[in-house]
Amino acid sequence: MSQDIIRGDVISANVLQAVEVPPNSALQTIPASDIQQLVGKRAALDIHAGGLVSPGSVAEVPFPGDGRSVVGMSLKAGQLPTVRSLKAGDKVLVVYTPRAQDELGESTGGRQIQAEVVGIREVPDTSDVVLDVTVASNQAAELADIIATQRVAVILQGA
Repeated sequence: MSQDIIRGDVISANVLQAVEVPPNSALQTIPASDIQQLVGKRAALDIHAGGLVSPGSVAEVPFPGDGRSVVGMSLKAGQLPTVRSLKAGDKVLVVYTPRAQDELGESTGGRQIQAEVVGIREVPDTSDVVLDVTVASNQAAELADIIATQRVAVILQGA
């Protein structure tokens, strides 16, 4: 790859380049003769500039897929786990965290949404991160409302 490709991006010919790779039975690559077959497919994961494209790096289906939406959120330290870095594929719960003086009525208390991490990146010169998650499309607007309060916590869930 001549430039970074984000999961879900359509792969274009101008970002692909053939490279010579030493034979390695553990390394899965796509032959240079097949490079044009990648054009128009979608990145199944983030691929950094200079990274190799493997058969599992591309997908034919649109991202995020039918019935799913991607929602992004900016988070500060303390709003997400630090026991280990979150990564694409992690299952998380995004929870509304009201202030002590807020009433925990039907419209606020207990608001939580299941999500899957699709991307995370640090904001330079801060301790903030931007977290992108997929959720059921019918929950995307509610999650955006929760995120807009800036009172959220992200909980890493087990498999």
